[in-house]
Amino acid sequence: MGESFPPDIMKKWGLAVLSGLLIGLSFPAIFFGVPLPPLGFLSWVGLVPLFILIHNASPKEAFRYGYITALIYFLLSTYWLFYALNNYGHVAPLPSAATVLLLSLYLSLHPAFALFFARLFAKKWGGEQMVWLAVFWTIFEWGRNYLPVGGYPWSNLAMTQADFLPLIQIADITGAYGIMFLVVWFNAFLAEIFLHWRGKKIANLQSKIIVTALLLLTTLSYGFYRLHTEQQKIARATHLNVGLIQPNIPQEEKWDDTKIAKQRAIFKEAAASLQNSVDLIIWPEASWIEPVPLDATRVPPEELGITAHRGPIPFTLLGLDFYAIKNGNERYFNSAALVNSYGNILGKYNKVHLVPFGEYVPLGKILSFIGPVAAVGDFEAGTSLMPLNLETWKIAPLICFEDVFPEISRAMVKNGANLFINISNDAWYGLSGAAYEHATLSQLRAVETRRSVVRGTNTGLTTIIDSTGKQVVSSPIFERSVLVHQVSLLTGQTIYTRLGDWFVLACFIYVVWHLLYRKYVLKRT
Repeated sequence: MGESFPPDIMKKWGLAVLSGLLIGLSFPAIFFGVPLPPLGFLSWVGLVPLFILIHNASPKEAFRYGYITALIYFLLSTYWLFYALNNYGHVAPLPSAATVLLLSLYLSLHPAFALFFARLFAKKWGGEQMVWLAVFWTIFEWGRNYLPVGGYPWSNLAMTQADFLPLIQIADITGAYGIMFLVVWFNAFLAEIFLHWRGKKIANLQSKIIVTALLLLTTLSYGFYRLHTEQQKIARATHLNVGLIQPNIPQEEKWDDTKIAKQRAIFKEAAASLQNSVDLIIWPEASWIEPVPLDATRVPPEELGITAHRGPIPFTLLGLDFYAIKNGNERYFNSAALVNSYGNILGKYNKVHLVPFGEYVPLGKILSFIGPVAAVGDFEAGTSLMPLNLETWKIAPLICFEDVFPEISRAMVKNGANLFINISNDAWYGLSGAAYEHATLSQLRAVETRRSVVRGTNTGLTTIIDSTGKQVVSSPIFERSVLVHQVSLLTGQTIYTRLGDWFVLACFIYVVWHLLYRKYVLKRT
């Protein structure tokens, strides 16, 4: 019989695992078909066991335990990728599980390195560890927005707070990164309070209590103030009547040629029921099955289900694939088209940020020998982030997971967007937390830019999100439905829209300033 792990090691691993479970459960979740109640509050205490564990740890130990925590919460919050790969990607169970594990192993490096550097700076160059934890966590989460292959910022701590409206209003100043900073800061603060209670000597505790209280008070005061002023702004704004079609087409039927007529009938029937009551009808991503030539100027209006005309109204935003032939090769784009009631195409948007290993293969020529990889769709990315003109207003399509990336929505607003429309298809992920997690990202984009976000999806979550981040009305997932609502068309730019990730830059500057201060100022004194 081998030797058992020492109790001290088991205790330390237990604390790291506990933090991973608490953070993992703080994201919207459905396990085995059963939705969990909202548990976002857990992220305010979820990192406390981990931060207690690494309080006096070496940087390497902090990395190790942070990695364990992060791996668990990434696996809990992205497990649904297995369902997509196994059921619709035709990848065997073992490689599917291995893919999810490999992704989580990579993503976990970011929090782990954040803890490594927080301990390194606290130990070698001084400063308050709770400050370093918040600063480096913010920096490495920002890095996850871009690395690798275009970034994958899913499962960030700000997502857990999307329904706590007074708290997330600071995103119009700091972006989602300010929310992450505050959550990590508070966890680090609670860890030091606990250690003080257990008899550990904690420096500057009184100052930390005052600063933490001021941070929370300022954030919440601003939040309640902005909720009030934004509701007034929404009430005064011009409104657009939109109708969203959630067809609930099973993913296994979506590309079945024998089912095209049935699918089209679903849309035509729904559109006919909406045409007299709305200004804009929204079809989900890739809902027009047949590819359309990129230079097309029209689609058959009768196929849109529009028979009653109020001039060019109702307009339709259509999710479809455009194609073009260049040098004998077909190029495909995942696109949205704005069409009037006569079938005339008024504007086109080609998806700019493609899904790696879903819509294209990074290093495709190198990896083409791998069977499942070679079968991945080869789409071409669009190049323009210009919104589409809807009479005197501008609407900005965000296709699939483009609402994950704040730089896209910022660019759209800078180019004049008054409204976001996220068309998506989360049927790939089955009855899981994926659709609800996806919606939280749209909520954050709404607050950052102070724009309403309309989410039109195949199976859900179809929802209307106002500029405070509130989900005003939603359709049940995996049910066929039609959703009608008025959405506000807003103008102006927030601090975050104008300045971008200045808060992250401030964290970088703080790190550099501290190093220079220690090297040049303290040494001289």
